[in-house]
Amino acid sequence: MWGKRAKVVVADYAVVIAAALVVALLVGGALTYTTQIEPGTETEQRTVSEWRSVGGYTHSSTIQTENRVFDVGETLEDRSLYYTQLGPELDGQFRYGFEAPNGELTVETTTTLVIRSVSEGDDGNTEELWRIEEPLGTTSETVAPGELATTSFTVNVTEVLADIEGVREDLGASPGETSVSVVSAVEATGTAAGGEATDEATYTLTLAPGSDTYSVSGPSGKTEPHPRTETVTVEQSYGPVRSVLGPLLVVLSLVGLAGVAVGRHRGAFEVTDTERRSLSFAAERKEFDQWISRGAVSTAADDKPRVRIDNLEDLVDIAIDTDARVIEDVGKHRYYVLGESLCYEFEPPGEVDLRGLAE
Repeated sequence: MWGKRAKVVVADYAVVIAAALVVALLVGGALTYTTQIEPGTETEQRTVSEWRSVGGYTHSSTIQTENRVFDVGETLEDRSLYYTQLGPELDGQFRYGFEAPNGELTVETTTTLVIRSVSEGDDGNTEELWRIEEPLGTTSETVAPGELATTSFTVNVTEVLADIEGVREDLGASPGETSVSVVSAVEATGTAAGGEATDEATYTLTLAPGSDTYSVSGPSGKTEPHPRTETVTVEQSYGPVRSVLGPLLVVLSLVGLAGVAVGRHRGAFEVTDTERRSLSFAAERKEFDQWISRGAVSTAADDKPRVRIDNLEDLVDIAIDTDARVIEDVGKHRYYVLGESLCYEFEPPGEVDLRGLAE
């Protein structure tokens, strides 16, 4: 049955199928040509070398006041917390260098103490209310790989607290949140890893001053990669799906076109009226399958008056109205509805094989 349906589809839509196969052939040919023969080129950025910058802070505080824990002159180094009364001065160094197989960089560093007050609005944005900046040092050094350009600075936390209090007295208010930081702005130029190298970066050491203690936090050795790239032209590459799809479409399209042409030439797709009626009835039979039961009608039914029905749909309607079933008698090649006094009978087209409809 499926073979007959396929033959009808090909017979009715041969031109459309041939056109679709031609389109698939053209698409497959284009894919094959652009993938296998002339893939074209594209530009891409390729990393040819890389160097790394390294920047960070070290800091310490020297004990200046007699106490029971530390000796005067003792130095506390790289701690997160220092004591304001014992060691109010924070001595720090900002160091910057680079890692590379070769090269030389001139490093200019400007370090500034920044005191400011900020307020966060209802929309989440931060507004700066006031700012004080104090230069801590500017240096310029030329360094090779592995060497460090160093900028030293000192911050007196007691004086910072006094400055903050003085600003509040001048303003007559203390709005916002005050922050203190050491900011180091770096400009490095030169060569590294076989090419020109530049870097502009800002590093921040944050201080939280208090009358008893002050905390310090910031990068000690932050590393940043600096890849050096160049634009190159390369042949486009495609995945395995496209590489296989093009030739596959070409082969299948050619086979399909050849099959359609040969079949039409030999009349393999010619469909008779009998075959069309058979397929039409098969579709109708499938549509009403839920109302039909297969069985054998006994000879006793022959004694009932017969009512011949012209089509299966009307016979199904009678079965529904009489609350009965349609009986398909394959042996007799007929359909029946058995009423109390009548026998309703439908005989399909003579060329239809009822046994084939069950497939």
